[in-house]
Amino acid sequence: MKSALTVSLFAGAAAHGSMTHPRPRNAYSEPGNEPSTGADLSCRGDACFWYQVGCHIGCPTCTMTGKSLYPGPHCTEAEGLMEPINNDPETRSWDPHGQSRCGDFTKYNPWRAPGKAPVMDSCGIASGYANPASYATTPQGYQANTKGSEVLPERAATYWKAGGTAEVGWGLSAQHGGGYSYRLCPKGSTLNEECFQSNVLTFASQNSTMRFEDGSHADIKVPTATYIGEAGDQWRRNPIPGCNCDVGEAAAARISCMQSTSALRVAAASTPRRTRSMARPPRRARGEPCSRPTSMSSLRATWSEAATSSASWMR
Repeated sequence: MKSALTVSLFAGAAAHGSMTHPRPRNAYSEPGNEPSTGADLSCRGDACFWYQVGCHIGCPTCTMTGKSLYPGPHCTEAEGLMEPINNDPETRSWDPHGQSRCGDFTKYNPWRAPGKAPVMDSCGIASGYANPASYATTPQGYQANTKGSEVLPERAATYWKAGGTAEVGWGLSAQHGGGYSYRLCPKGSTLNEECFQSNVLTFASQNSTMRFEDGSHADIKVPTATYIGEAGDQWRRNPIPGCNCDVGEAAAARISCMQSTSALRVAAASTPRRTRSMARPPRRARGEPCSRPTSMSSLRATWSEAATSSASWMR
């Protein structure tokens, strides 16, 4: 089954991103503390404020504190810290060719070993912090440091047919690089990483589609790079170019006001699932920019892709 769903990139000053189609259960805070509006779906209902900070590959937990442009790992090798395994320039996002004057500053960030960084909650943490500073937004109606899996209510279901192809989408508010995958967790199961990582969807096409939600531009097909994990799990690199500020150059391309959709193929072996009530945002592994990206005033487009799997934006 293929359903036409639009997705969005995030267009906020301090936000990160979220799944937009199907609309996730964390996108319903009304009117919201700092939601995106109009054709910008990236932070609808404060969805982009469910995340976690201070997560490094192999570490047992995230620090849930601070934001550094050039973070060092917060755990040791004895505690689980691992060396990066995503080193191919084709699948890396920030500083893929090692040109930064700050060295390999993303070395221990989640996207350097997709799926290997700790996750404090599969549905995100309200505000992303244990004790958020004044600049961190907390979703309306929730307390900071609350686990989404424990407090977010179920919503109306979206049905996908087993063996079909479903189009999904995500939005981006702040360009942190990295990438994402899509997973499902069967209804009635515990919403945790073990469940989601057991049901990873695979992509059914080679391209993403940039879709302008306000109709101001025709869809644009964008080639994408797919990272294959050790267990065969598929991840897509964030297709939005990062800045080249570390070598004193402007970004090669600036893409704003867009949203993204993806097509996912649901494995025939799976049963029809109620994705609205159990789907999580596709997992995003973040890279850290060398400078804070400027905010975008509105989001008008979406990205689209396709995938195959047994069962799962963006976190």
